[in-house]
Amino acid sequence: MQVYRDLSILTARPEDAVTDRVPHALYGTRDAADAASVTLWREDVRSVLAAHPEHDLLFVGGTGLYFRVLLEGIAPVPPVDPIIRETVRGRREAEGSAALHAELDEAMAGRLSPTDSQRVCRALEVLLSTGRSLADWQAAPTDGPTLAFDPARAFVLAPQKDWLEPRIAERAAQMLDGGALDEVQRLMARHLDPDLPAMRALGVAALAAYLQGDAGRSQTLERLVVETRQYAKRQMTWFRGHMSNWTWIDPENTDLGAFVANLTEGAAA
Repeated sequence: MQVYRDLSILTARPEDAVTDRVPHALYGTRDAADAASVTLWREDVRSVLAAHPEHDLLFVGGTGLYFRVLLEGIAPVPPVDPIIRETVRGRREAEGSAALHAELDEAMAGRLSPTDSQRVCRALEVLLSTGRSLADWQAAPTDGPTLAFDPARAFVLAPQKDWLEPRIAERAAQMLDGGALDEVQRLMARHLDPDLPAMRALGVAALAAYLQGDAGRSQTLERLVVETRQYAKRQMTWFRGHMSNWTWIDPENTDLGAFVANLTEGAAA
């Protein structure tokens, strides 16, 4: 989500003082009206790599799927027929995602919750367009990695719950009082498709409800905290399942400044 220039505060994008001191790439490069994807992001990464062949780059982020695509490649899922996509999404609005879920193949029905409307739509679109389960396509050989993988230079910041949760609450309050409402107000004024990734960013729905008078400040703050905690829990579950051979670091008991300095010195050497 940090690729969207419209979501600086909601995604805690690095501030100018940071990016002026240390060059950053691929932050705030896309408009909220763009349906950015991991495939497009990987192409952007390849452009950055080609432009800086002499540099050791540090990749950071919280979306495990993006790291997985860089290190393993993407499954060859064919493009979805636009007419089928439009039909499926229209049916979702009229019938609800549970009705679509009932039409999925056994593999995807067992993998997805009926309430996960975005992924249910995607799975049904692929099934109807190709005649094959999305699970089959995802199990097919990928198109290969973009980066070489060295577990010794791959790290997961794994904070303890009692360290993380107060920081989630503090950040939620800072966002609410520090300009996030203005960001969401500007998004709402554009009347964008609610299915666009930027419109589904964590916090957008909660702050939109507040702006529309459907929730008070305390209720909105609580929703932000709960949704962020849930997201953090899903992240850690994904990391444990897919990044168990990475080096895990407890930020509470690590001097991260010294750690990064040592890491970059090692890269320079």
